[in-house]
Amino acid sequence: VVPLRNMGAALSPMNAFQILQGIETLALRMDRICENAVKVATHLRNHPKVGWVNYAGLPDHKDHGLVKQYMGGRASGIISFGLKSDDAIAAGARFQDALQLFTRLVNIGDAKSLATHPASTTHRQLSPEELKRAGVAEDTVRLSVGIEHVDDLVADLDQALAARNNGGIVIAQVKRITKQGSMKPHDVRVPGMLVDYVVVDPDQKQTTQTLYDPAISG
Repeated sequence: VVPLRNMGAALSPMNAFQILQGIETLALRMDRICENAVKVATHLRNHPKVGWVNYAGLPDHKDHGLVKQYMGGRASGIISFGLKSDDAIAAGARFQDALQLFTRLVNIGDAKSLATHPASTTHRQLSPEELKRAGVAEDTVRLSVGIEHVDDLVADLDQALAARNNGGIVIAQVKRITKQGSMKPHDVRVPGMLVDYVVVDPDQKQTTQTLYDPAISG
């Protein structure tokens, strides 16, 4: 009792209630997550715009035997893969911006599908040499696969990979969103802001997209 009182290591009633509710369906969620992850990883491995896939649930992975021995062949929902590109950091940023169903978050294990490109987000402050020492390749994208329908997940990855590779978004005008929320024309992309892009796609359709530019910080 004393350590709990002194350190505060006690759940509030609401937190305890939410954890208990979540535990009730954890096994069901993990079944769906693992099933989706295998299908997503298999699809990515055969995709012409993906250089490599790291997922222990695939039969040719070096640790697949351990997954079968200790985890019943179900290797969770975490997948890493590499983008084929001459400029991997820029390609990773564009890929993330093109995603529509996957949410760009660094969390893992959520019921919704998440994606992150570490070299342009969590590790963007590192030099190429520091990235290499940290074991973070510039082309790496990490997915945390959720419980959505797998066909929707595959379709979202496909369209994002296509948007990254076809040069599909051409920046026609850039505006910066200030901290007050107003938008002002800005000739130079200043680090650290959400940016409002007036863009033109390959079909010459003009749209406006508000995106976070991971290559800059403010």
